[in-house]
Amino acid sequence: MEPHNTYTVLVSMHPADRYRYLEDITNFLEAHRCAVRCTPAPADDAVVAWDDVDLVILGVTEKYITWNHSGFVSEAMAALERHVPILPIMLESGIVNLFNTRCKKLHYVENYEDTLTADTLDKVINHIRLLSAAPADENSDKPKVFISYRKRDTAELRRLVALLDAHPLRKHIHLWYDTNLHPGENYSTTIAAQLKTSDLCLLMVTPSVLEADNYVARVEYPMAKQEKTTQKIHLRLAGKAYGLEIAPEKEEIYRMAEREVNASVSKWQKAFGDNFSVQDCLAIAALQLCINNISIARQSEMSDEDTQALDALSQRLDKHLNRLK
Repeated sequence: MEPHNTYTVLVSMHPADRYRYLEDITNFLEAHRCAVRCTPAPADDAVVAWDDVDLVILGVTEKYITWNHSGFVSEAMAALERHVPILPIMLESGIVNLFNTRCKKLHYVENYEDTLTADTLDKVINHIRLLSAAPADENSDKPKVFISYRKRDTAELRRLVALLDAHPLRKHIHLWYDTNLHPGENYSTTIAAQLKTSDLCLLMVTPSVLEADNYVARVEYPMAKQEKTTQKIHLRLAGKAYGLEIAPEKEEIYRMAEREVNASVSKWQKAFGDNFSVQDCLAIAALQLCINNISIARQSEMSDEDTQALDALSQRLDKHLNRLK
């Protein structure tokens, strides 16, 4: 599916870099029904008309970041301030730290050739399709597993994902790892948000993770330990799913309670058939469980007379329910 024909892309790069890249990116975008804009002579104090700009593509070189009147100040920095989507294309190696210092660690596409490669152009159009598509439901009802790994271990990551994909229960979980990052996103912010909303952090331990001063050991692992003071579980009660945040050590109790409630509901459904709705059976199950809990809680402090009265109430309830059958 192509982006709609009013999708407008502002291409921002240093004038000295345009002879190598501008014509290729312009022809490619126009062939995919995008309107392309490029400021003929960018100036640091220029004001860009942002109302119809859907995306800014940055051709990132050292000149673009550091020279005056390159478009970096008036277009890249201005787009960041206005939260306009940005797709950085890194055209030179060795300038990532400089770029991160100025642009807050945006995820980027690498292209260190003298021309834009087919792989780069594919990533550009896929990113535009993603931005122009309607928002998708992000598997919100599935438990999410965050995979933490080092970039140099990408081959091991692929092996792990292949093993998980082959498992019959794979369809019931949502996997997230940093290949899901989109160009232009602040990767630190996105990773923190994904960790915070994950049900499980799967740490891929390799020798490289044990090396000093790496992102996994320095950022992701401590963040995961801090975030996972609770965990999300999904309970199914009387056929309906419920998501809960609980302390990890209490999961067994919740699972036992789930089985107890469902067993009680099933018992009353069999007893009353179509005469009682699921809600009625849940109400009776809840009442019966409450009576049992109160009985246990008070047993040590109740007199024989109180115990007899509670037993009598339980018997009356049973008789009443039997008459409804």
